[in-house]
Amino acid sequence: MNNCDYEVINANEGEDAGNNKLSRKPLFRQLLVCSGIWTTYFYAGLSMGAPTVFIPQIRQNMESFGSINTEMATWLTSILGFGSAIWVPILSISSNYLGRRTPYRVICVLCFIASILLYYSRTIMHILISELIASTSFSAQITLLLLIFSEYTSPQYRGVFLTLKSATLLWGVWVSNTIGTYFYWKDIALLQIICSLYTIIVAFIIPESPFWLACKGKFEECEISHRWLKGTDEKSEKELIDLIDFHKGNNDRATNTSISKMDSIKNFFVCVKSKEIYKPILLSMLIQLLFETTGKIMCSIYILDLIKEISNSESMAYTTMLILDAITVLALYIGCGLSKILRRKAMLTASTSVGVIFLFFISTYLYMIEYSTVNENKYVILGFLMIYSLGIGCGPMLLISTITCEILPLKFRNTCTCIISMYDRILMGLGLKFSPYIFSVLGLPSAFFLSGVLTSICLYLLNIYLPETKDKTLQEISLAICGQDDRNHKIIKYKFSKTEEILTRE
Repeated sequence: MNNCDYEVINANEGEDAGNNKLSRKPLFRQLLVCSGIWTTYFYAGLSMGAPTVFIPQIRQNMESFGSINTEMATWLTSILGFGSAIWVPILSISSNYLGRRTPYRVICVLCFIASILLYYSRTIMHILISELIASTSFSAQITLLLLIFSEYTSPQYRGVFLTLKSATLLWGVWVSNTIGTYFYWKDIALLQIICSLYTIIVAFIIPESPFWLACKGKFEECEISHRWLKGTDEKSEKELIDLIDFHKGNNDRATNTSISKMDSIKNFFVCVKSKEIYKPILLSMLIQLLFETTGKIMCSIYILDLIKEISNSESMAYTTMLILDAITVLALYIGCGLSKILRRKAMLTASTSVGVIFLFFISTYLYMIEYSTVNENKYVILGFLMIYSLGIGCGPMLLISTITCEILPLKFRNTCTCIISMYDRILMGLGLKFSPYIFSVLGLPSAFFLSGVLTSICLYLLNIYLPETKDKTLQEISLAICGQDDRNHKIIKYKFSKTEEILTRE
């Protein structure tokens, strides 16, 4: 759709500019945008869940693909994490310089190529390359897609749209595991092809982000895009005027700046050395580490192997996998409801504590089976795993991204987000890569016990240093992390006030 199309649409909508009610057309257009983003999340979930089921199927039919040893199996499961870590800085930079639409189009096309390669794969290496390409969708969900959600949707719908995307990734994992349980694993790739084709269609229909266009000083295009997405009612027009005025002011200040490069470099290093920067980054890393130490991702990916080792029953393993996937999705929806009434820190502490308690229960029960203290009961194991999944799903799995976004520093926010995203993906990749070796060396009882201990340590540290973030502004959160009377914070505030004074001089 070209600019002429937008101008025609804008002219048609201008007739209703005096109407205060938001027309349905902008809502449908925002739903169209979000449906493409939700589908991309769903696609990422399909990619994440696929190794859980295609590795056992390929091992049972080795004549077509060859054998998969433990080393290759760990690469097949962890390549999404390592691959997405590579794509995070690329997407962060490209979305800044090229806009939101062009990188999204590239991602959709790459996902389509990855799906075709997976469907027609003939060797393990074909599958590995396909997963590496598909990791673009996995990295996009924590970089580009969140920008599109926030910039393309109206404030009254944004919260609902973001809530709906929370469980979409896990719906993809669940559907992927269900297909692999009852059908041939390449049917997952067939569904991915359909999903990626739909996202390509959406990507080539939607306009460029109004926010990005305003940032680049393209105000006429910003007006066309904003009105196409959000209509011409009173609230939308006010939002558009505020957006343009804000960025016009920024552009004027940038034009009149007389700050030397040396001053900018000095200010950068002052910020980097301050608590306002490194404390939020360290807390964000600790939150990401907390989630990884719970072992939820590792359990989800390697659940078939774990249950087979515990119960020696393949049917039990597949049934447990699907039940736990369903419980995790349910936990996210429950968590979304609880987050409206509970404070973030209290909810994170309570739900994680439930998960930790049942990690220790699982470990103790497995030790008792190992030493023949009790007889094995598959329903007891299933019950423990269900409550464990419920606890982790309601808390860490839902809240880590929210809390991380809230506590990241205001200065150099984009750079800090990129660093944390890369750290998160590398951490996930390392966890998936080495989990089978940990299970093998330590044994399952000790592995669950170690997971409980490490999660307890992370939770204890977060209880000490993490402030409450619900219903607080980003500035209030920043002050709570660094301390109201923190001397470094006062120095930074003074130096940046001087910088602002220079910037605003005529």
